[in-house]
Amino acid sequence: MKFKNKRFIPIYSLLLVFLASILTSLTYLTLPSFGIHLEKKFPTGFVVYVIFVWLGVATVVSLLKTRGWKMSDIGFKRPNRNMILMGLLFLAIGMCIVFPISLLINKALDVEMQGIDYTIKNIGDVLVAVLACSVIGPLGEEILFRGFLIKVAQQKITNKWILGILALLSFAAIHIPFGIAGLVFITLWAILPIFLFIRYDNIYPGYIMHALGNLWAFLFVPLFFRS
Repeated sequence: MKFKNKRFIPIYSLLLVFLASILTSLTYLTLPSFGIHLEKKFPTGFVVYVIFVWLGVATVVSLLKTRGWKMSDIGFKRPNRNMILMGLLFLAIGMCIVFPISLLINKALDVEMQGIDYTIKNIGDVLVAVLACSVIGPLGEEILFRGFLIKVAQQKITNKWILGILALLSFAAIHIPFGIAGLVFITLWAILPIFLFIRYDNIYPGYIMHALGNLWAFLFVPLFFRS
């Protein structure tokens, strides 16, 4: 792949995609030493993570600019109607096919997902579920784990299968706290937005799928499907 008017970004820069997870873990490890105890679960834990995600995004964007890259180089291009429809289609595939398959696999393994026991109790929880978990957070993750990771890796790796596997393993790695069951679901689910990004070279189809999927999981499921 040729990169005209752009300087090479070192492959080790891909470690920046893990910055949010590392800083979130360090925050919860160090704050108790100062007498500060933050709730790890929803909503506080998710807000802390999303803040660090966007710190990672800011770092990545700064790096891109210093190397002469534009946001369009990592997939920020106007999507056409077909891309939007594919994002919605893949959302349906994720909910109606991938999720049930992951449930069957986890049942066979006799494992349950960890770290997702949360409820919507007040308007603050609604705002976190919508803004942090469904709008801002997914956009940050798409920038880091699809746009930045895949396009920077593409400087050295041209095989789309290898690029996809690298992106898949990286995204799955930050979900290790969800346990084996969480890894099973995320590994299967993440195939879809990764495919969309590689197929269309556009960040929006995967973001549409990611954002609406999270909106369903973080808002509608706890509101209407949990007692």
